[in-house]
Amino acid sequence: MEILHSTCTVSKESGLSVRQLYYWELIGLICPRYETFGMRRFRRYTEEDLSFLKVAKQLLDQGYTLQAVKQNILSEKQTAQNGRDVQKTVHA
Repeated sequence: MEILHSTCTVSKESGLSVRQLYYWELIGLICPRYETFGMRRFRRYTEEDLSFLKVAKQLLDQGYTLQAVKQNILSEKQTAQNGRDVQKTVHA
């Protein structure tokens, strides 16, 4: 079973504010999962999300702009996705 983290936990572990997490979701930098309990919805983050956020925070602390971080991360995700697509093609 996959471990999912709450917004508060991710905020504390990554060093990012809850507001930053919400803004990053708004601009498409991250995409947390949602769990519904009754009428309420809660954001949940995977271990992969948490690792990504820690790297992004380090880049920001080193002086990179949020736009540069976004471009870097999105290109890495695209490269990783392309690698998975190639593996699927080879094994098919």
